[in-house]
Amino acid sequence: MALLAEVCQALGDTHRGAELYELLRPYHALNSHLSGVAFYGSVHHHLGGLATLLSDPAAGASHFEEALTTHNRMGARPWLATTQHDFARMLLDHGEASDRDRALRLAGDASATARELGLPGLAERVEALQQEIQGAIPLRPRQRRSPR
Repeated sequence: MALLAEVCQALGDTHRGAELYELLRPYHALNSHLSGVAFYGSVHHHLGGLATLLSDPAAGASHFEEALTTHNRMGARPWLATTQHDFARMLLDHGEASDRDRALRLAGDASATARELGLPGLAERVEALQQEIQGAIPLRPRQRRSPR
């Protein structure tokens, strides 16, 4: 179901995404895995992505916050960086202007972890997101010096 959540997000399938959100919601406090062979992160991470797809940033933020806590507690650093990236993306796309600083911090943390762990694909996605966030932050006008 975690992989289906990713497919719905990639395809922008809000109809099936809404159904999957309701199916996954009772399992929010669990982690997703395949018979102990592959770990797919906290279910909260996938619920956060689906909530983002469904244009519910408040629910998305809540799920991503829980996923960050879970991944950090478990030491699941690749998933922590992935959640930081996805949360930053949600804040950029659906958040307020005041959320840009948080998005930039999350992306910076994700970038450092991705590079440290040797995850070039994630590092590239995070770098592109960082540039996009920086482009979305309006530059503060320089204060003019008064003539002496």
